[in-house]
Amino acid sequence: MDELKALMIEIAPNEAASLWAQAEGEFDVHGPRFRILMKKLYRNLVAFKGALDIHKPDYVYLWNKFQIFHVLASKILKLRKIKFGYFHEGLLPGSITFDVDGEMGESWVSRRADLFQNIKLTELERQRSSRYVNCLKSVTATRHVQSNSIDYKEALKHAGLAGRPIVLYAGQNDWYAGIKPESVCRRYHSPIFTGSLDALYTLDNLANKLDLAIIFKPHPFSRERYSFLKANEFRNSLILGNIDLNRAILDSSIFTTIASQSSYSALLSGKPVVMLGRNQLSYKGITYDVENINGIEDALISGLSDTLRENRATELVEHIARLEKVYLFAFGPPSFFRRGPKEAAEFMILSLFNDIETVIDVVIGRQ
Repeated sequence: MDELKALMIEIAPNEAASLWAQAEGEFDVHGPRFRILMKKLYRNLVAFKGALDIHKPDYVYLWNKFQIFHVLASKILKLRKIKFGYFHEGLLPGSITFDVDGEMGESWVSRRADLFQNIKLTELERQRSSRYVNCLKSVTATRHVQSNSIDYKEALKHAGLAGRPIVLYAGQNDWYAGIKPESVCRRYHSPIFTGSLDALYTLDNLANKLDLAIIFKPHPFSRERYSFLKANEFRNSLILGNIDLNRAILDSSIFTTIASQSSYSALLSGKPVVMLGRNQLSYKGITYDVENINGIEDALISGLSDTLRENRATELVEHIARLEKVYLFAFGPPSFFRRGPKEAAEFMILSLFNDIETVIDVVIGRQ
């Protein structure tokens, strides 16, 4: 543990305390395996530094941005002036993503919504996207197996919340979404809230005012973190980890989240989505985007009347067509995504020899 602390100080002396807090936050949920995981983290970092010494790479891709090992690896790469980016499962089934700048709220698709929205589409691209959307609607496609051990309708009745419009609030793993620990990057993902629980207190208060019922489904990897809460802390909310997300989406009036990619599932089900934070969906004209804490009440009211309903299906098809055209690569079935290994290799070469803004310019056809 002391050697790990010393290594963090060596890698990022001004951020060592925050990095240690992230390691604790990421691993303490595993209870007795905490020290084992910390030891593994230290050994992986030593091995990573050794691999850099031996192979001397010009570019490194990290499989996701937010895990503490990758956060520390990125610090090491910056110290050595080695270019790096991220890759991870894409936003939609059958896809993979390469990010040269950062994931989710830090990705150019989120930060530069204006650039993304101006990407021109052909009628054929719209038709292909429409067929893909219809395919997704016909199957249940989520990242994690869904269980339904709790009858949430019965739970709402026992809590005295039956008959109210349901707001389904999906949490993300805050440690894997750039929200925890507190950092300058958090504003890209969650400029308002410090975590899923922070947002729940606000939603619960608004639910009392607007006569709503909140169902909070924590992320599968972090639901144990909420077991300490008392039922009377949330008079208008239920915290239910073991429910079928897809079924709950269908029964809800509004879907809301800080940054969970399950927002795509809600849109595919035709539900209004209130974004409390940022991801690639933000500012695309298909979600109710919240700028500050005072705007949440209006966003929920707009979601109930669903002023975006008329054009949302068309806008979602166009959004997915743009993702397929410039952002996502093929990675298994379904076979919608046309950019495959050859295009991915070309993108890697482009990233190797150019700065981030040039890469984005080339990808969207501005150069």
